[in-house]
Amino acid sequence: MSVYDQRQQLRQREMDEDPLLALMYGMRDVDVDKIAAHVKQYTLTTRELATLERVTQDHHPEPRLFLQIFAMWLAPELQLAEGALPRRFEPFEQALQKMCMDMLEGRFLSLQEFVRHSVGEYVMGPRASD
Repeated sequence: MSVYDQRQQLRQREMDEDPLLALMYGMRDVDVDKIAAHVKQYTLTTRELATLERVTQDHHPEPRLFLQIFAMWLAPELQLAEGALPRRFEPFEQALQKMCMDMLEGRFLSLQEFVRHSVGEYVMGPRASD
């Protein structure tokens, strides 16, 4: 068995144990409908509703992961991280507010940069503070 095959088996085993990791790797779909239903409880502008509708219909992973990450922070009652391994999720959860606030305050230049950074934080663990 090649090194590549061994790595794929290890990654598959990790994803089987951690559904949030599978979601971050794109092997599982984000429950956008659940998040959208929650968001629609709030008063939204026509533009915000149109954007939310576009994200629910679109199949690009970045906007969906963006919704997932922010929903984990703002709506923990949705239990979107259910089944996640504590050794990965607990440090990620502690860094989640700062990452989301950095996005809101413009420290990330794009949605894609924020999502890639967040996925890296979950997969590799939080970076040391500066």
